[in-house]
Amino acid sequence: MSIITEMPETGPLAVRRITPRTAPGKSLRPLRIMANLTLDEVAKRSGVSVSYLSRVETGVDHATAVWLGLVAGVIAKALANAA
Repeated sequence: MSIITEMPETGPLAVRRITPRTAPGKSLRPLRIMANLTLDEVAKRSGVSVSYLSRVETGVDHATAVWLGLVAGVIAKALANAA
């Protein structure tokens, strides 16, 4: 039996590194889930594409401050209404 001592750089178990450019996007998914919103709902309400939202959430891509403001505003509003 072998023990994995490091996560693979590629493949299904690859761990994407969190950088200052991807960290804000990675914060979106848990907040979106807490707000009971789907990717599609957030995308429609904020006017962004579902695919780009997904890529930002997973750290594949990064977003501008304006884009993050649009998406975060939708999530914040949903969280406030749920409280």
